[in-house]
Amino acid sequence: MFKSKYDGLQKELREFCWDGELYFDHYEGEVVNGMRDGGGQFTFADGSFYAGQWKGNKPCGLGLFHYLDGKYDAGIYQDGFLSGYGRAQYSNGNTYEGYFRAGDMNGLGLYYQKDVRTAVFGMFAGNKLTEQLSKIDNVSSGEVVFRTPDVRFRRNP
Repeated sequence: MFKSKYDGLQKELREFCWDGELYFDHYEGEVVNGMRDGGGQFTFADGSFYAGQWKGNKPCGLGLFHYLDGKYDAGIYQDGFLSGYGRAQYSNGNTYEGYFRAGDMNGLGLYYQKDVRTAVFGMFAGNKLTEQLSKIDNVSSGEVVFRTPDVRFRRNP
């Protein structure tokens, strides 16, 4: 976490007070016409961060978003949201690997639910399973692999 650090690349600091200490959002990377554009990392005052490509101050292109609770998203971003192929690891240990649209699970994907050790491969829309193509229960170790003609999905439990 950056404490009172500012590198001069971006002038939009937001103060954040936590346990009597003063913290700031911090961006380090390429800036064009005063906007984040190109490669860079934005670290939020709480310690979460996005590292990757930017366009017009929004995540756009390949990137990784890591949240303070342990959740992370990685993949292709468009207008600030996962859109295209990506992976989301949730703080409860569940994962989704597949296609996204505007941040939602949307398209072909593999969802692994850790607490019941189940992997479901299918079609998703609006973060919901709409068509189950395959399911494996009691996933305990090793690699779960589902193949389609053009995509390989895997889950390492």
